[in-house]
Amino acid sequence: MPSSTAAALATTRLSLRTIPYELRDKIFGDCIELVGGKTPPLVIALRSNKEMYPQALELYYKINFFTLDGITKDILKKVSRKAIANTRNLCIE
Repeated sequence: MPSSTAAALATTRLSLRTIPYELRDKIFGDCIELVGGKTPPLVIALRSNKEMYPQALELYYKINFFTLDGITKDILKKVSRKAIANTRNLCIE
């Protein structure tokens, strides 16, 4: 017979908000890799979340590679200073 704690855990909804910041970073890191030049679905889904969106966005700019060329230089005008400061991997062509 399962304990009451195990039964309670089995019926409790898990929320990303209850997971420590560091663990969320690991989860986000696996889910926000840039593929095909498109914003990852997790980043889009978190846009309305004032707590987790900035965390995911900061990590997004830290772990992905971006290319700056004649086409993308105009896009740079729309990127916030904080996002630019968080960018760690930039290729200039």
